[in-house]
Amino acid sequence: MAEERERQPEAGGPAPAAPAGAGEAKPAAAAPAEGSGRGTPAAEGRAPGAEGAARPARPAGAAGSTAAAGAPAAGAAGAGKADPAKVAAARAAAARAWAAGAGAGARAAAKPAGTQGREQQVTRRDFLHWALWGSALLMLTQFAGSFANYFWPRKVGFFGQKINIGPVSNYPVGSVTKVDAGKFYLVHVEQGMIALYWRCTHLGCTVPWKPEERPDAGGCFCCPCHGSQFNKVGEKIGGPAPRPMDYFPIEIDANGNVWVDTGRVQQRQAFSPDQLTPVS
Repeated sequence: MAEERERQPEAGGPAPAAPAGAGEAKPAAAAPAEGSGRGTPAAEGRAPGAEGAARPARPAGAAGSTAAAGAPAAGAAGAGKADPAKVAAARAAAARAWAAGAGAGARAAAKPAGTQGREQQVTRRDFLHWALWGSALLMLTQFAGSFANYFWPRKVGFFGQKINIGPVSNYPVGSVTKVDAGKFYLVHVEQGMIALYWRCTHLGCTVPWKPEERPDAGGCFCCPCHGSQFNKVGEKIGGPAPRPMDYFPIEIDANGNVWVDTGRVQQRQAFSPDQLTPVS
């Protein structure tokens, strides 16, 4: 009989209270979800107090934490109700700030910060650098020019010196030869030779020889500036020139070479045969 009484609660009596550890292990199984198809605890044959016994008790601080967690949620819900105009203005301001930052970043990428100051500093430094080297190079060039002018061998045969213009045979009778190195014309007539300085005695213009001009005089040294005219031996035949053309002394050495001394300009007031150098 005692054994039957001990088994009777298992058959129809109320279910014994679950151990404390069982409720903590499976709290979800102890409490059915809302809206599920299950019936009430009474319909399932469970006592009303069985659910509370199966579900562990919530600690005292849990309620406070839940309330605290609910506060931000409420704030977030309130933020969603902000003024749309203000939100749009904030977004536009953020877009402008982003665009400005992007432009500044692009300019910074193209030209690092502080480059302008460095460029100005480099420009001044380069200017002083090249100015210094330019001055040194100029001084060196002047020194080299003076050195070359002093030690370079001087050529003989330029204006202001005695010039050897070659043998007499190079200048036949009746010829008028222009010698650029000595600035004169070598004229060979039947009576001898004369070296006429090619400057006009009027204002110093260079006088060209024109054999086709003044056929009555056999040609003409005709000044292109003011029209002075001179015959083959330099005698004035027209124009404003005050006197005949000047000439240079001529020497013929033993080898038959003609030397003209361009350092001695001979002035004259009229032509004379003794001004010619005889050719033997």
